[in-house]
Amino acid sequence: MEKEIFISETSLESKIAILEDKQLVELYLETPEKNRMIANIYYGRIEKVIDGIGAAFIEIGEKQNAFLPFSQITKKNRISKNNTGVNSPTIEPPIHSSKDLKEGNFILVQVSKEPYFSKGSGVTTDISLAGRFSVLVPFSKNIGISKKIKNRKKRELLKKMAEELIPEGFGLIIRTEAEDKEIEYIKEDVKKLLANWKQIEKKVKSTKLPQIVHKEMGTSSSIIRDLFNSDVDRVIIDDKKKYKDIKSYVSDIDENLLGRIFYHKSGSLFGEYGISKQIEKFLRRKVWFKNSSYLIVEQTEALLSIDVNSGKFVGKQNKEDNILKVNLLAATEIARQLRLRNNGGLIVIDFIDLIKNSNKTKLETEFKNELKKDRAVTSTAKLSKFGLLEMTRQRIRNSLIFSMSDVCPVCSGNGRIPSKQSMVSKIEMWVKRFKLHNKAKRIYIHVHPNLMEYIDEKYRKLFRKIQWKHLLKITFIEDMDVNIGEFKVFMKKNSDEITEKY
Repeated sequence: MEKEIFISETSLESKIAILEDKQLVELYLETPEKNRMIANIYYGRIEKVIDGIGAAFIEIGEKQNAFLPFSQITKKNRISKNNTGVNSPTIEPPIHSSKDLKEGNFILVQVSKEPYFSKGSGVTTDISLAGRFSVLVPFSKNIGISKKIKNRKKRELLKKMAEELIPEGFGLIIRTEAEDKEIEYIKEDVKKLLANWKQIEKKVKSTKLPQIVHKEMGTSSSIIRDLFNSDVDRVIIDDKKKYKDIKSYVSDIDENLLGRIFYHKSGSLFGEYGISKQIEKFLRRKVWFKNSSYLIVEQTEALLSIDVNSGKFVGKQNKEDNILKVNLLAATEIARQLRLRNNGGLIVIDFIDLIKNSNKTKLETEFKNELKKDRAVTSTAKLSKFGLLEMTRQRIRNSLIFSMSDVCPVCSGNGRIPSKQSMVSKIEMWVKRFKLHNKAKRIYIHVHPNLMEYIDEKYRKLFRKIQWKHLLKITFIEDMDVNIGEFKVFMKKNSDEITEKY
């Protein structure tokens, strides 16, 4: 299977796409307004402890208080400001249960879930620091080796190395990527993590306010750290600084991978590789797959519902076989859509009704096999007598639908349109493509009044900068005939519309 990672940067956002056999399976979006919070560590103040809901609210210095379920409280966490150094993190006193949570006290927590709708981020007291080859676990004494490392001698060697290297009061998990690496690389990785922990301790001792004490690396960097290995055929980046940074990082961890990193010099990276079209398709409510069948995907705050439809598929004479074939194809597409959209929580799938129990079992087995490709934790129930399959998927980041689209004011929230920020980014990429193929000096861009107001308020400076960069005069024109989720571009010279040409 061919696997590729694409990283595209604009002034407003960073997009990371993962393709398997040219098909988009994962997409990550990072913007200045929505920075990644997963794995950030905060020294927070316990604001409220509510036994009735089995959770505490922690002030962490962000807009919303974090949510700490009692189930996420471990025995090993409470950092002391009297801590004397990295060699032995002290515990003051151990938190054994919710009874140890006292309002007003400080506590060290790590973000495990992004904020969701009106809810703050989910946090845990189970602190860890991830590196390329290992994961440092303060306040622990356990040494763990990845189950994917099967060689017994290698496991013993890694465990012995970890026991000798890790100071008292720390645990360590050796990651799969360490299997084929020299011990010196792993030792260097662990030393960096210990140094990071020492910096956290310094910040904790010097602060009197709830605040972040460790910021996890950005999305693109963490993807390279966690996913870029010999299974990935190539990484393509369209930003020169990001390209140099990633090459520098990879040269320190695995020089053999350097030849797989490429810089995309000109044009739209996502456009040229067909990724933009795949993104536009996944934003739609109706998702077509093979044999002219399709899914209807409905997202609500409470759950995600997916309806399987046979569409125009006719197939063979045997109706049961036809239905099974559509359901099996749907199972593959649904598993991909869940990864791509990053949907979490409760999911209900309405497969087409099957009669034979053997076919129902075959469908359940196939769906579970497809879900194994997903890095998020999933759990599925059996098909009900109504053909419904209920499942849950681990929610870490917010669904991309909510990151890349706004509620549509025209349909009162029943549908969605591209977000204004996403539209500005699209216009910027369009201009970039246009100037590669056209030497015109002036264009008119027609946009909906709502988008025009948004650009005037927030991005005047950005478009001034774009105009100087490309030596192109851009005039925005309000146009009620242009849909709120699109823009139209016209030449000044002959008033021809050229939107679709570029």
